[in-house]
Amino acid sequence: MEEQITHIRKRQVSNHSTESIYEVLLDSGDTLSVPTLLDYLSWGFCYYFIDASNRPVQIEACHPIYKDSFIQSKNVNTIQDHLLLLPSF
Repeated sequence: MEEQITHIRKRQVSNHSTESIYEVLLDSGDTLSVPTLLDYLSWGFCYYFIDASNRPVQIEACHPIYKDSFIQSKNVNTIQDHLLLLPSF
């Protein structure tokens, strides 16, 4: 099952890291906390967002040893993760 993330909620508006995202809004209207989203990703659920080029970008879980887990775009090869460009809610 794939669901689209349309909006994000961050702890600090000025933070330029996906680690600041703590909640997402899905196109279905449901909201998910990042810990819940991380659980769903580990169970095989798939989430994506539409980037500025109108392409779907998959979301993945990141589990660093030295800090809390967070979400990010798969294959991030830019300075800023485009997930952060989604509107806030």
